Amino acid sequence: MSKHFKGVVVTFDRDIHEDDKAILTAIRMIKGVARVRPVTVKWEDGMMYARARAEIEDLLWKALHEDLPSPKGGRR
Repeated sequence: MSKHFKGVVVTFDRDIHEDDKAILTAIRMIKGVARVRPVTVKWEDGMMYARARAEIEDLLWKALHEDLPSPKGGRR
């Protein structure tokens, strides 16, 4: 038996401005869409992006320079 979906979550690749209503309008025009509700950007989002970026930078640095000192000083 096939699965049925009651909805999907769409995440933009960048934050969009509230004046850019064309994207939301386009989503509303998709057959079967009952509701489109924007989620506003909060200050916590910036913190999460910064932490994720720092973690990825550290992982990349470790992978590329295992025996070299970190740009932040010290050895890893």
